[in-house]
Amino acid sequence: MIDSLTRPPKKFISSRVITHKSDRPYFDSWLRRTRRQFQVSGRLTQTATRLATEEGGTVDEWRTRLHDILDERTPLSLDLLTRIDALLAGPAKFSESGHFQELLWHNSEKSG
Repeated sequence: MIDSLTRPPKKFISSRVITHKSDRPYFDSWLRRTRRQFQVSGRLTQTATRLATEEGGTVDEWRTRLHDILDERTPLSLDLLTRIDALLAGPAKFSESGHFQELLWHNSEKSG
């Protein structure tokens, strides 16, 4: 009885794996999604070509930079992150009258 009072309590060991919680969950999520999108053949080169045209530099420089960003060897600005997202998302779809909002309402009426 006295032994149980002087002995430190037993530690409970869980069968679950303890994982480190990221301090940047949104960026990590963006990286996973962008890596998947760049797995499509030609997608990374297409993005590198557009960035080279718009931002300057060569396609090879941008391809290398994108690989470095995806491998987390190069820091990424928020501006470039959103630009890459926009390029991967493609152009917005507009209705025949040119209004995006009208297209949204038209599609919701069809489904409802």
